[in-house]
Amino acid sequence: MRGRLLNHLGRVFGLFLLASTAQAAVAPPLFYIEPYWHPTGSLSREYALSWQYFLEDDDQEVKRRGLKVVLKQGSRTLRRIAPTVDRDVMHANLGDLCADIHSARARGVKLEIQIPFEDRLREIPETLCPSRLGQSGAAPAKFVFLADTQEFPDRTENTLKQLARTDARLVVNGGDLVQTGYEEFQWQAYFDSFREHLPDHVMVPVVGNHEYRYDSTVPLWKRYFGGEASDWFFDFQVGDAQVVVFNSSFEDDPTLVERQLEWLDRMLAKPSRYKIVTLHHAPFSQGIDHLPFFPRQEYKALQEYFVPLFERHGVDLVLSGHEHLYERSFKSGVEYLVSGAAGGKMGIAGASNPFALFDARPVRTLTEISIEASGIRSTTWNDQGSIEDEFLIPARR
Repeated sequence: MRGRLLNHLGRVFGLFLLASTAQAAVAPPLFYIEPYWHPTGSLSREYALSWQYFLEDDDQEVKRRGLKVVLKQGSRTLRRIAPTVDRDVMHANLGDLCADIHSARARGVKLEIQIPFEDRLREIPETLCPSRLGQSGAAPAKFVFLADTQEFPDRTENTLKQLARTDARLVVNGGDLVQTGYEEFQWQAYFDSFREHLPDHVMVPVVGNHEYRYDSTVPLWKRYFGGEASDWFFDFQVGDAQVVVFNSSFEDDPTLVERQLEWLDRMLAKPSRYKIVTLHHAPFSQGIDHLPFFPRQEYKALQEYFVPLFERHGVDLVLSGHEHLYERSFKSGVEYLVSGAAGGKMGIAGASNPFALFDARPVRTLTEISIEASGIRSTTWNDQGSIEDEFLIPARR
């Protein structure tokens, strides 16, 4: 009797092990970077959904299964997209979704996406079509600007709480996303600080000098965003505003000056009611980075080569970070806003800036840019929720 019982228990235990092994083989991975929306890089109206996951033998397993991203409009399957894989990071380039978004809205259904290993459908945010917002009598098109989310993710999270004060769903991060660009755990902490905003916000990253830190090839930028940092310059429309993004890390890659000058001249020559430029380094600042003996002097190349382009093409607003101070300048018809560090340590003022309008302050900030018929309206909150600064750049076209 005892022997039969032991044999029975052994069979049950064996079946349990088999079931556990089978379940483990088909169980979905544990996502530790939630899917996030971002531009594909040099393409101005195309966006990608990217995410990172745990899987054993990642590339081979994904390729073996032939996994697809499924785009659905209500109950209809529009298309299946094969993602690219970089180790354990997947990128699904969905192209320009404007027609799909508006078709779904006209039919009264949702445009949704299903990604591998997830049973649920994720709704696609309408901010993937920013050029259609703020037109034909609709509400103003908006985006949010912040910079320097590096170093202290908890402080970044506190600054991001101010996103509750705006209905903007397009977030432009002005560079230095992380403190050290080749450290994977810092990227994971960066995405984790944005976790609750990833499903319905589009993140537009700008390359900063800390992304180059200790590895000038910036391999993790390509891994997480699917494009080379040295090629990360593009433009896109938000309502009636052209927004131009370029890479100002000239000390890390001197070729960026020549490579971007002619390109920027062409981009800014496009007709647009408003023109906004965003980059990491501030052309004008009271921060100590602008002292003549400071080792990094990207601002000199900006003042010599790029500021004349801004003035010649009638740029309305230039957004930057890097100084870890909030401040504002005005020169020859162009407004310059420097964002306070969202997560990095506070900066120090000490340099002269003859064009200063709003003196530099060591404060963490998040700025809403609203594209309106009357002009570009800027509202900046500090991390305590108080309005730090607000102004209107009147329409001149």
